[in-house]
Amino acid sequence: RGSHVLLVDSRPPLSYTSSLSTECYRNFWGEHAAMTAFMGRCVESVNRETAGVAKFSVLQFSNEVKTELEPQRMETNAFRDFAGRLQRMNGGTNIAMALARARIDCGGAPHVVLMLTDGRVDAYQATAASEAAADLLESEAQVFAFGVGRSVDFKQLARIAHDGSRVMG
Repeated sequence: RGSHVLLVDSRPPLSYTSSLSTECYRNFWGEHAAMTAFMGRCVESVNRETAGVAKFSVLQFSNEVKTELEPQRMETNAFRDFAGRLQRMNGGTNIAMALARARIDCGGAPHVVLMLTDGRVDAYQATAASEAAADLLESEAQVFAFGVGRSVDFKQLARIAHDGSRVMG
């Protein structure tokens, strides 16, 4: 019944190149891409579990945060169509800014943040991300982190999620 926020990191390996990761996933975006399919399965599962009353929002982030979708109910196929049209952003991985934007008032309904990232940021940004995650958790949001690629820093993601069981990859 709450607003579910999907945070999509366009930084490598989700985009094409990286100074922190050597992977190259050229099929993550678009109609049949892996990331689009993954987000579609997440929405399908949430819709099934909540009888379609969940609201979804999509934020994409790099050096900036872009609201791709304002909180709203959305059928799974409509979401898949929407996600298939997303264009990746270029730039860094400002997880702190994205988590700050993810803090929204859900009117007492559960607030779940799903963050998809390669999970690699420098030490300064890691501290800022942990602080932003702590602020988000104060609003009773639940943060789940999905690490993608072979260079994921799972310890860093666990600090952001504040619970190692909420980190997958």
